[in-house]
Amino acid sequence: MKILQVLCQKPWLTGSGVFLEALIHAGTSAGISPGVVAGVPLKETETAAKMMGQAAFFPVQFETDALPFPIVGMSDVMPYPSTRYRDLTEEMLESWEMAFRKKLVQAAEVFQPDLVICHHLWLLSALTRQTLPHIPVLGLCHGTCLRQYHLAPRFSGLARAGCRRLDGIFALHEAQKEEIHQLLDFPKELIQVSGAGYSPDFFFPPNKAKSLRPLKLVYAGKLSAAKGVPSLIRVFQRLSEKHPGIELHLAGSGSGMEAREIITMAKGRTDVLFHGNLSQVNLGELFRTSYLFVLPSFFEGLPLVVIEALASGLRVVTTEQPGLKSYLDQVPGSREMIQYAELPPLRVDQPSVQDLPAFEDRLYDAINLQLNRVKERDDHGPAWEKAIGTLSWEGVFSRMMSFIDKIYQTGSFNKKF
Repeated sequence: MKILQVLCQKPWLTGSGVFLEALIHAGTSAGISPGVVAGVPLKETETAAKMMGQAAFFPVQFETDALPFPIVGMSDVMPYPSTRYRDLTEEMLESWEMAFRKKLVQAAEVFQPDLVICHHLWLLSALTRQTLPHIPVLGLCHGTCLRQYHLAPRFSGLARAGCRRLDGIFALHEAQKEEIHQLLDFPKELIQVSGAGYSPDFFFPPNKAKSLRPLKLVYAGKLSAAKGVPSLIRVFQRLSEKHPGIELHLAGSGSGMEAREIITMAKGRTDVLFHGNLSQVNLGELFRTSYLFVLPSFFEGLPLVVIEALASGLRVVTTEQPGLKSYLDQVPGSREMIQYAELPPLRVDQPSVQDLPAFEDRLYDAINLQLNRVKERDDHGPAWEKAIGTLSWEGVFSRMMSFIDKIYQTGSFNKKF
């Protein structure tokens, strides 16, 4: 079997990129041939091709004469220079569609996929369905795509009409499944919860006890306001007075004014360290020398990095994202490892300024509680490690393939096309 994956942006650095790579590896192990259509800056094409390994790669190159602008990202703030969907002119959209359509046709002719999995329920999924009408196409929701229906409403009708014609959809959790059903009026029986996973090759607990000095807190993700990083830095400044010797390690990058402001906030502090973008190997190593992972994000689909942190033996503080708690509650022991901070009222993914102090107080209390537990050496044990092991990528891939087999067996693909 040949499966072609389609992604509008770089096939790395973001959750959807990690998901794509994980499906490549899991599929290859199961004897499936992988192919990828994805956006890349022209100067990074060779690097991207090497990262795709055995996959047949069909890059859509940006910052060229045909596409003279940065990649159009699913989030309004990406960890690299990008273009927002809301800022696309009609001419830019037309050139974007033409470039992706050309690569989709090329991939269909050269790679000849049996099935296409298109990441994000947005414009590219709609375009893929239209361009490849005789190949089964399934969509994979990561959450950020659902935000674009509010952030770029002038494209929402086009995206919705195309995504309604998909053969099936994968959702990250039950709450997202319901949201997709309501937004697209898509049949629930054709929406499968896939969940999200981690790679045990990169994320596993340390084999020896860690030192409490320095006591490391770690964040991994984009340096942006929507991820709650400014709030985290302000809260850390208060925590460092109560817990001398703690450090905050920030892994990831950002772009534009928000990233610059975040870096400025920590200027002069030797206990706040920026690591930039880390490979999965290096991120796993950072996790194994840390004690607490903090993700104060105001919006997430199902954050892979939380699962990766838990698999590495870290306690976690995160916000109460829809679906995350219900997904992780199925893992015995997770309620003792995770502390949730209630979100402030939001408009899409941004709180009002007046609601931030109360949110930061809740974040402070959650982190303080977990730090005290760490100092008491109230750690996980072998039972927890076994429990979190059920959330590997192999399990996610198996659920997805079972759903695909079910659709084939019921003839749903043939009925539609």
